[in-house]
Amino acid sequence: MIFDATINLGQIITFAGLIIGGAAALAAMRGDVNTLKAYVRRLDDEMRKQTEILVTLGRYDERLTVMQHQIADLALTSKALAAENAILRSTAASQRNIT
Repeated sequence: MIFDATINLGQIITFAGLIIGGAAALAAMRGDVNTLKAYVRRLDDEMRKQTEILVTLGRYDERLTVMQHQIADLALTSKALAAENAILRSTAASQRNIT
């Protein structure tokens, strides 16, 4: 077997095809990477929006909890005032009966 050191046209075409194919694959991967970067940016923006919404909902929940406590306090105060009013009425009625 003799080694032939000459380069023929078929070898040149094969080599050029490999180079062109590699460049095309690299260009396609760059396009895919850019598409993925844009997708990740959109996801990041959406996550920021959802975080803002969750923070706002948490604030509203806290406000509702405070309001519920205030309503409960008002109900207790109302009951206490009603009881005091009843005592005052009965005291006033007994004083009218005495005089």
